[in-house]
Amino acid sequence: LAAARSSLLAGWGAGASASAAALLVGVFASRRLRREAVPLPALEGSARVLARRLRLRRLPAIGAHHRIPEPCLVGIVRPMVLFPSRWLGSASAAEVEAVLAHELAHARRLDHRTNPIQRSVEALLWFHPGVRKLSRLARREAEHAADALAARVTGDPLALARALDSVARQRRSRLLVFSPGLAVSGDRSTLLPRIQELLGMKPIRP
Repeated sequence: LAAARSSLLAGWGAGASASAAALLVGVFASRRLRREAVPLPALEGSARVLARRLRLRRLPAIGAHHRIPEPCLVGIVRPMVLFPSRWLGSASAAEVEAVLAHELAHARRLDHRTNPIQRSVEALLWFHPGVRKLSRLARREAEHAADALAARVTGDPLALARALDSVARQRRSRLLVFSPGLAVSGDRSTLLPRIQELLGMKPIRP
């Protein structure tokens, strides 16, 4: 019995260590992306207007990076909205504003702070399928909530739906798969229901 307990403890420790290491790699990668990002002063005016509508007290920094596959919110204490340089070159102004509103909505909801806590719990309880399922569900609902807030403050849910589609299409055409922080497309399996909901349809949701 003691030997079995030791084996189980060792297995849990190995799994938790691997999960924690992956989490730390993501944190350091996000910091590096923030340092390398190119500021986007042209979006600061729109960001301030959206932040006011969202009642967001502290406006995150805004930048572009050539190595990220999709827009995302990175950072815990000092959040930053990052846009892929390539996507910015092909997106319309309405789509950029919609995505910016989506990421600022995450900041308003403090998702950039609760997400690392969820990841930490997942790392500790990596063996428990219920914990993983609940955490995935919480992240999916956070994306739906950010979509709803963004559509409300911009008044243009169609622009966000188009942006989600264009980001997903461009992401499939690239080899880079790393998604730091809170990426705009979130869980791929919920992308279609999110677009349907933005278009006024009634998708099947858990």
